[in-house]
Amino acid sequence: MFKLCSNILMSLTLTLITSICFSQTQLGTAEFLNSLNSPNVVLLDVRTAKEFNGGTIANAKNIDWNNREAFESYINKLDKKQPIYLFCLSGGRSKKAAEYLAEQGFSVFELQGGYLKYQNEQKNVFKSTTDTKEGLTKANFQDLIKSNPKVLVDFTADWCAPCKLMRPYLDEIDRDNENGIKVVFIDADKNKKLLHLLDVSGIPRLQLFKNGKLVWDHTGGIERDELLQAIQDH
Repeated sequence: MFKLCSNILMSLTLTLITSICFSQTQLGTAEFLNSLNSPNVVLLDVRTAKEFNGGTIANAKNIDWNNREAFESYINKLDKKQPIYLFCLSGGRSKKAAEYLAEQGFSVFELQGGYLKYQNEQKNVFKSTTDTKEGLTKANFQDLIKSNPKVLVDFTADWCAPCKLMRPYLDEIDRDNENGIKVVFIDADKNKKLLHLLDVSGIPRLQLFKNGKLVWDHTGGIERDELLQAIQDH
């Protein structure tokens, strides 16, 4: 009898310790967005790249939950002292990701209702590449380059061979939490008017912005190491 009670007590103790160590909280839209102003916050959009490019929350990193190898690789680089805020389309994927992260020892905050609810509640939803038939306006582009202290814009197209070669390491740069860079992909075919306004006549075209100001501009393909060096130099 004593042994049984001891086992029950140990089980309850372990459950209590687990609940203390692993923190997972759902937040409404307003509280979630306000919390993003805290220092050292990591904001993750755990949807697919296609969904992410259709619109997201400013400063979010796209780490697809369904690509578990890439997701876990990215998470392993993070400091567990950093709070993680995350969302998906309606809450299904973010719930699973939040449970996983909490088990790893992170403090996790999930956007209740996901991006769909956020869109419905927010008038000024941050837009990414091609969410309207007419493409981005110049005002939209200005919002994009000011959405993060460092923004690397890639003017690209599905038919562009050099663009396809560069995409893997551009995605890698975007996932790297330490460099602080947000990579934005703009489809040239769907944003012809914008490219004309910006005097972008050839692709691939890369532009690096710091605090909304252009600091580096490159037309044509570029190797990974050369690109990383250019980013480091600027």
